[in-house]
Amino acid sequence: NHTSESIRTNLNNNETSQAYEYSRYNATEYAIQLQQSTKPLDIHGPVPSSNNNNSITTCAYLHSFWSGFCNEYYMFTGVILMATHSNHSQIILHSIKWKDLFGTNHQIRHDVFFDVVHWNTYYPILPKFVSHDKHLHHQLIINDVQHTQPKLTWNISNPYENATNPYAIGKGRNDAIMTFYEYTKHIQKGWSNRSEIELLMMKEAFQPHPAIKQIIYDFKSKHQMKDILVWHARIEPDMQKHPMCKNDKVLNISDVVEMIYDKYVDPPPEISTVLIVLNRDILEREVSNSNTNKAEDKNEMAMYNLNALNEIVSKGLWGGRVKVVEAGSNLAKESEYELYSKYNSLTGSIINFFLALEAKIFVGAKVSSWSTSVISYRFFREQKENYFYLPKPKGLESITPPSVKQPPRFAC
Repeated sequence: NHTSESIRTNLNNNETSQAYEYSRYNATEYAIQLQQSTKPLDIHGPVPSSNNNNSITTCAYLHSFWSGFCNEYYMFTGVILMATHSNHSQIILHSIKWKDLFGTNHQIRHDVFFDVVHWNTYYPILPKFVSHDKHLHHQLIINDVQHTQPKLTWNISNPYENATNPYAIGKGRNDAIMTFYEYTKHIQKGWSNRSEIELLMMKEAFQPHPAIKQIIYDFKSKHQMKDILVWHARIEPDMQKHPMCKNDKVLNISDVVEMIYDKYVDPPPEISTVLIVLNRDILEREVSNSNTNKAEDKNEMAMYNLNALNEIVSKGLWGGRVKVVEAGSNLAKESEYELYSKYNSLTGSIINFFLALEAKIFVGAKVSSWSTSVISYRFFREQKENYFYLPKPKGLESITPPSVKQPPRFAC
């Protein structure tokens, strides 16, 4: 485990730990590690000397996450903040469930998608994810503990007010995301400093499941990817219809290409690959519907964007000098892991997110919480070449120049 002192030293020096090094995924070994890592600490047992609260209390989140990946990440951060603010040192793992939006709509256990073994090495600064124990946590009943979608029931009335084994957090469905929004607003207003909890999450603790890490590694090896530019093309039909922030939208994919060329007349040094990030499934479904609709109901912009996208991927950029690839949901579908093929929507978002964190250059959309979250992570990982594309004449706008002290807050 990392020591509290070494973690805080890294955070204060704005350094990222190299503790999370890549090794090939071994499912059997990891299952053993996960079982050992998530064993709950007995509330009546000895308290670790590094636990500043001198107590061990366990909590469970009352709700499931909803919306897309980044909004769910905001909720996840809100849950962690709520737990730490209430001095809970452990969280029931089965109570954290992510939604496979645009896919199955299932609510799936946190440890299916993220590396809990790695996360738990940062206890006690971060709360420890633990398995449910029917004796220690007797007020919460979990059916199908091994299932990806466990069902939680409480045997006590009004658990938020009355439960203690475990405690319940998140009285309302929106409490977690509102906790996150309030926290980030205070930072942007200068009312408070960024929490070491969030910094630790962004810099090193929050990592994809090792199997997803394996998918990413194999994808990069296949395409011989080293220094890449990641472009989040938020031009899907749902963004066309979204009523907010109309003045900041760029919906024509070719307009963004022109902006990139205006900024980089020649390919950026050492960039041989562009990863384009978007939800191709939604775009193709819209075009398929348009092809069967009456003329007045056709989505001409979606039809144009899909054709342009296919040309960009097949021919590359800068006259073919830089190849263009896609990852995301299709990469998850084609993986050797049945679970990620099934839950390809959420898995694809996670794959794209962590690929974007490693990019030399990131180009995103101001109107996207996904782009904003990527830039925040990259900022605290010292990846500062980040741009928003905005309607002309603005074009590509540098978002994290040296003078900026905080990354942008999503406000759309």
